[in-house]
Amino acid sequence: MIDKLIKETRSFRSFKKVRIEKKELEEIIEIARYSGSARNGQCLRYVLISNEEVCDQIFPHTKWAGSINWNPTKDESPVAYILMLNEKKVGTSDNFFNFDMGIASQNIMLKLRDMKFGGCLLGSYNKPAVKELLEISDDYDLGILIAIGKPNETVEIIDTSSDTKYFRSNNIHYVPKLKKEDLIIKNI
Repeated sequence: MIDKLIKETRSFRSFKKVRIEKKELEEIIEIARYSGSARNGQCLRYVLISNEEVCDQIFPHTKWAGSINWNPTKDESPVAYILMLNEKKVGTSDNFFNFDMGIASQNIMLKLRDMKFGGCLLGSYNKPAVKELLEISDDYDLGILIAIGKPNETVEIIDTSSDTKYFRSNNIHYVPKLKKEDLIIKNI
């Protein structure tokens, strides 16, 4: 069961206009709070955004597919976001913040998929603009912005031995993954 969920948990970049409730976003954070944390520092804080107007204001500040010349249209834009923050007073280093974000963001993505939603982890967005828009104090560093919605695209995994650059063809987003035998250096 977990294998299937992991394989279905992809970065979706095109969404249907199906709302996600505030309560559902809170359920996602309830699961995220169980994520591992470096030194158990628990530096992560979250801003949950499901207000349509605010989502529409955030969308122009996002960048989606660095490897290809494609971005979703406003009609395909997310219906919600989760912004991950580092609470500075916790005193967590950037390395540990990134470590914690990696674990928690994967758990969030798995929970989204389990709820029949999808997401995309955005590191490339206009942080100063989003910080100002959401009125985030200087007590926090901005991290990953997770775009959320009901997927409106097909994402397919394909095997590769070399080129891992993803691409789109005939409205399908292809994600090349290295083969197991190319990943294992030694099996002693």
